Amino acid sequence: MRRTALKYIALISLTIVFSVPTANAAKLYFYPETIDVIAGGSFVVELRLDTEGELVNAVDISGNVSNGLIESITTANSLIEIFIDASVSNSNTFRFAGGTPNGFTGSGIVGRLNITSVAPGQLTVQIDDVSKLLSGTGVALNNETKLRSATINALQPNVNQIIITSKSHPNQNKWYSAKDLQLHWDLEEDIEYSYLISQDPAAVPDNTADKPSGTLIWQGDINIGGLEEGIYYFTLKRVGEEGIARYRAMIDATPPEWIAFEVSEGVPETQYNKFITFIAKDVQSGINRYEAEIDGGDPIKILAPYILPDDYLKITISAIDNAGNKISQTTTSSAQRNIITLYIVVAVIVLGALITLVRPIGRRILTKGE
Repeated sequence: MRRTALKYIALISLTIVFSVPTANAAKLYFYPETIDVIAGGSFVVELRLDTEGELVNAVDISGNVSNGLIESITTANSLIEIFIDASVSNSNTFRFAGGTPNGFTGSGIVGRLNITSVAPGQLTVQIDDVSKLLSGTGVALNNETKLRSATINALQPNVNQIIITSKSHPNQNKWYSAKDLQLHWDLEEDIEYSYLISQDPAAVPDNTADKPSGTLIWQGDINIGGLEEGIYYFTLKRVGEEGIARYRAMIDATPPEWIAFEVSEGVPETQYNKFITFIAKDVQSGINRYEAEIDGGDPIKILAPYILPDDYLKITISAIDNAGNKISQTTTSSAQRNIITLYIVVAVIVLGALITLVRPIGRRILTKGE
């Protein structure tokens, strides 16, 4: 399965350029490596890669979570440009498989795991030993790769825990297109709060009291306006206390973009039916699905390559990201093009006939008038 998947990376119109491996050791690890969360709450860990000077062309990374559930995964701002798999199975196992044209070096994010802790105690996120980074002539860099797990401390909820909710981004595991973040928590008399909005999942507020300024509104609720796209972490604490409340908001307001979209003639594998090959990318929330609307009908989910039906007139294919943004492209059949041409010809004929009829009538009217 893994061998087939890695071969498929090269079939998605990618030119994989290999280099000879060096003696450096690449690192696959999670950030943050340790963090305290409230049992029953959700949090995000980033799977990061530091190639340590290696040129990496493709990855096939899997792993699992103990004492927790993976709610979803995201591929925003990933080093990997084309994913053939970014999925969760059995609620606690994940996989990232894909590649990048010409390879990449350096460090960055492969993907993110949105995890919910299920009980107080220690939660571990780890990478499977069978995970592969490919370079050179397709040789896996397993012996040159260091794997590091993450340990999360799920704390027993306490009765004084601050509960944060949001009207604008109510589900912390979902992406939204709204750039204004509206949050609420119950204010307490004579209590001062310190808060922080950051894209660092490990960031925490200081012990200095904060009061809203600028675009922030304070009326028992808080509105943080004009945020850029990305994943944000709002952390809140009572001044003088250690307990921290967190709320995550994921923002993506930009539609995906097409990398490839092409209508091809039939081949033996498609029984000589025409087909469309397509692939899109989304740098924030990632592609959720592809849909086709045939002759104005209801959208249906499709995969590439998509074999065109025999009797269609017009097909619109859309790529939709995890925030609901979409990009669409339409293709018409030769029959539809012939119909349009026929309409034009008929319109010209009708127009010519009208002109022919109008001229004699005009002459008669002018003659009578004289």
